[in-house]
Amino acid sequence: MMSIIKRIKRFGNTLSLRFRQPMRVEFNLSDACNLNCKGCSHYSPLAPKEFEGLPRLAESMSAIASIEGARKISDIYLIGGETLLYPELTKAMELARKYFPWAKISIFTNGLLLPKMSDDFWEKCRVHDMVITITRYPVNFDYDALGPLCESKRVKYEIFDDRSLEHSFFKFRLDPQKRQNKWVRHFKCYSFGCLTVIDDKIFPCAQSACVTNFNKAFGTDYKWEKGDYIPVQSLKNVKQLFRLRNLPVPFCGYCKPIITTPYALSKRVKEEWLD
Repeated sequence: MMSIIKRIKRFGNTLSLRFRQPMRVEFNLSDACNLNCKGCSHYSPLAPKEFEGLPRLAESMSAIASIEGARKISDIYLIGGETLLYPELTKAMELARKYFPWAKISIFTNGLLLPKMSDDFWEKCRVHDMVITITRYPVNFDYDALGPLCESKRVKYEIFDDRSLEHSFFKFRLDPQKRQNKWVRHFKCYSFGCLTVIDDKIFPCAQSACVTNFNKAFGTDYKWEKGDYIPVQSLKNVKQLFRLRNLPVPFCGYCKPIITTPYALSKRVKEEWLD
């Protein structure tokens, strides 16, 4: 009996911690990437080299910033793919700061292109108070040099994750039959809180937002149903974002438990995302 009580308490504590997480919104600028990681959660090895248009990005940012309770959004992520590949990145930074002046704004990157970025990029990072958020990968690159580089440019930075460590790479597996218990999968979701804006829609995670890359590559039909996303222009208040984050959506039925996997280059075969 005590073990059951402890499990119930642990369940309640986990839910409470999740629901108290700060609200963040991720604007996906492109799925194009300069790495080629097996089983990428954005399906980047399969993605065409396409970029979000600035007008639509501005419309999405403006709409989300205008909803009731928008100031409860504490974090804005500019993400990819590889964010530094985005050709209009400095303008995207300007838009993000214009519409979310109160928020912490992070530019997510694998860091490989940072030493090649222009003086204008670094200046805009300072002016708009950006945070360079670096994920380390097990590739032949001097990651230790990036901290001193950012410091020399007087730009904030942080290490988000270190994928060079053992057991730090994951396989995000899909169930073509959609047989998974969406409540269980949502409760154990690795991507909880990753509200992702692509085109004019906001999704609870990148896996669902970017699945069209997988469908186009392999002729599959992982579908979005009602409730899987919210059209950005239909948002009225931040409570809608909390519901999208905190409750399972139909797409959760496609998601199998993630498993750790060794880092490897993608061969662009569907088995990287399927059993």
